[in-house]
Formats: sequence, C-alpha cells, structure tokens
Amino acid sequence: MTRSEKTPTAPTTPTTPTTPTTPILSICSTCTDTSAPGEEGIGGGARLLARVREAAGDTLPVRIGTNRCLMACTQGCVVSLAQTGKMQYLLGRLPADAGAAEALVSFARQYAESPSGIVPNAEWPELLAMHFIGRIAPTEPAEGVEWREDGGDL
Repeated sequence: MTRSEKTPTAPTTPTTPTTPTTPILSICSTCTDTSAPGEEGIGGGARLLARVREAAGDTLPVRIGTNRCLMACTQGCVVSLAQTGKMQYLLGRLPADAGAAEALVSFARQYAESPSGIVPNAEWPELLAMHFIGRIAPTEPAEGVEWREDGGDL
C-alpha cells in the first residue's frame, strides 16, 4: 500500500456534543514534552491529553480532540484552539502536567464565551502567558463580530 492509499486516522470521540460552532481544543498526540529531560518527554502529548480530559470533566463547552502533528515539533507540547468565525490560537512549550491542563481548560472556557475568540491578555490564566506561539485570524469572522477591533490590549 502506498502512502497516499493509507486510510486516515479517525478523529477522537468528542467529550462534548459537537455542533458546527463548537470550539475545538486539539492536542498534538505525537508531541514530546520539551520541558522534560531526555526520554522522559516522549509521549508528552498523550499525557497532556489525558490530563486535559480529566480537568475538563463533562461540563466543558469545547470539544477535546487530537491531531497527529501540529508541525511545531520543537515547541512541544503543542495545542490549538479554534472555532468557525473566531480567532484561533496555537500554544506550545506546555508541560504535560495537571497545572497546564487546568490552565488550558480555563482558557478554553474563556474562548468559548468570547464572541470573537479573543480573550484579553490580562484575563489569560497566568501559567499560559508565555506559551502562546501565535494567533490566526478567521477567514471570515462570525456574523456581527468585528474581531480586528477586539483585543487591542494585546
């Protein structure tokens, strides 16, 4: 079988019922925890995923899933947060620990509540402040949202 004939891996089952407007917190499942020394970092993405699911419980209004690779390999563990019509975030250099998981869950809640996806930096969980790699503008902002004017304090 050639590479192009391989069947793609199915996405993980969401922990929250998904609608077209459900935010998605996607964790790189193949990431190495670059905050851990040597081989201890191997499997960091999978450990972070388990800790995020545990921290989220059943009430997070965000789908938690995985991607095989988010292409920021030197920045592991890497996570993206996206929703149709909203600003999207890429975070990295996250340790695969409970503190990072709780901060991600808190930020995901803030993101879900924001019409534009922008959460002012003064409101970010403190642990995440130095872990933002970038934000990506939506190709089309949600109706009634002028995201270019939101978040001027960044």
